[in-house]
Amino acid sequence: MKKALKLVQFFIILILLSCIIILRKNIKNSENKHKQKEAELIDQNLDLQIDNSKLLDHINLLDDEIKILSSCCANGGLTTKDLEYGD
Repeated sequence: MKKALKLVQFFIILILLSCIIILRKNIKNSENKHKQKEAELIDQNLDLQIDNSKLLDHINLLDDEIKILSSCCANGGLTTKDLEYGD
């Protein structure tokens, strides 16, 4: 009877240790997946910052062109003579 009880205890401990090992592996895999996803999101964020910078430069260029055109219009605008090219 004592031998059977010890055998049952051994198997219970063995099952518990197996569960712990499996859970640790799952946690490690999950952690690696999250680190990879985090790295991808950081790369995406940096790419978006670069795109944002390019768009802001373009906006500033357009803003300068609008100021030039507004100034031209305020000074009487363009005439057809101004638009003729050296034909």
